[in-house]
Amino acid sequence: LLGIPDSQLVLLSVGRSCKFRPTERHDFLRTSRRLLGRIPEAHLYIVGLRESEAVGRLRHAPHPRLHLCGPVADASAYQAAADLVLEPYPFGSATAVLE
Repeated sequence: LLGIPDSQLVLLSVGRSCKFRPTERHDFLRTSRRLLGRIPEAHLYIVGLRESEAVGRLRHAPHPRLHLCGPVADASAYQAAADLVLEPYPFGSATAVLE
């Protein structure tokens, strides 16, 4: 459905854009760049954050294995494809965790 190969290591984070807004000490997008650099087979899908919203927060171009999916009505296909779900920060998303 999503065009993601079964063999791909899928990391997923789900939350509204504001959940990923960096603070001086915590920056999910910066950390995700380091994470993807250390795990070459991983792809990170962020549901709820548009690329246009992230551009101003990124110090570098988005990592090529970072997929900013924007808001979706039903994230269940992404959840089914995920090997690991990462809590957004610095502001957690309890609703996404419960899903």
